[in-house]
Amino acid sequence: LQAERAPKTARAAELVKRQKDALAKAGHEEKAAAGISAPASDSAAAWRAQETRAAYAALSPSERNAVLNGPDTDIETLLAIYHAPSLTNTLSARDRETVEDRLLERHDPQRHAAHKAAVEDLRRAEYALGVAKGFVNRSRVAGIRERIGAEPESPGAPGIRERLLAANEAK
Repeated sequence: LQAERAPKTARAAELVKRQKDALAKAGHEEKAAAGISAPASDSAAAWRAQETRAAYAALSPSERNAVLNGPDTDIETLLAIYHAPSLTNTLSARDRETVEDRLLERHDPQRHAAHKAAVEDLRRAEYALGVAKGFVNRSRVAGIRERIGAEPESPGAPGIRERLLAANEAK
């Protein structure tokens, strides 16, 4: 059975790798288009960013959280916080992801939503590939399904492979 699966899983692994590379490139392009890839270069913008970071650093943790998650926080403020030098950066990894996500979403909501959906599809494809290769311990499948947001399979319901194939055909 493993010998039968080998060519198919090798091809699937190649497709998953190609998709992962394409998503990484698209993510870099999305960041560049939103202005996330490099801090402001003109002196006035750099000065405003420095002042913004100093004011942000002086806030209490609850006030910082309100700035990061507030609906009225402008893009310039988020970019200044995001581009803080590592020595003065007060963002945790999770907060940094939140700021990046908000910046990308504000820049181009449709593109960002499509990219997030593609990343989620890739995660599910990697999971399905792991199952096909036998890397996933079937006794742990329920926990993994819960982590990736897949519904538990019930008798007669399409499995994850069928759902992935249907989603791919729909595109």
